Amino acid sequence: LQGIDTRTGLKRVAGNKQLYARILSLFATENKNLIEILKNHLARKDTVAAEHLTHALKGSAGNIGAQNLYKIVTDLDKELKSEQYDSVKIGELFRQVATELNLILDVIAKAKFPVEITTLGKSGETKKPKIDGEMFRKSVHELRKYLTEYDAQAGDAFQTLKEELLLKMSEAQLAIIEKDIEKYDYDQALAKLDEVINLN
Repeated sequence: LQGIDTRTGLKRVAGNKQLYARILSLFATENKNLIEILKNHLARKDTVAAEHLTHALKGSAGNIGAQNLYKIVTDLDKELKSEQYDSVKIGELFRQVATELNLILDVIAKAKFPVEITTLGKSGETKKPKIDGEMFRKSVHELRKYLTEYDAQAGDAFQTLKEELLLKMSEAQLAIIEKDIEKYDYDQALAKLDEVINLN
């Protein structure tokens, strides 16, 4: 797919094509309005809000294998963190991000993906695809650690783990936890995470 290294993306989900297709569809849904929102943040020079968006986009771009988008967003993220706000450079990087993201969203929209990430068992029943249980537990423990310590890295950890969490909870539950993290209400996010995730 143009703009997406599918081999890298598939490696992240152990070659599960159906899960990868769901992640791509989720990426498109979550980022369809991102450019307009980011544009408004930059117009107001709201670097905190802009950084939050670029952090999230960087993580999800890496997850799907959109390497060029990842690189450009990383550069934009660095500029937003710089002590000297260079509006010209930030504007140019924003345009590059917009061009690349729109390309990827168009590619995903034209591709044919399965709606559900389910596979049929021998008896015909539907099953969720398997994920690496040990790696998942380690990632959740890391996320819990950041939430417990009120560490801002919780946002990045959550974005990295988001697709796997979607296999363990509903989209509504996931959205509530994400909203709590966005508001830095880490106690509430941790409590809700523990409600639905049992690592024992």
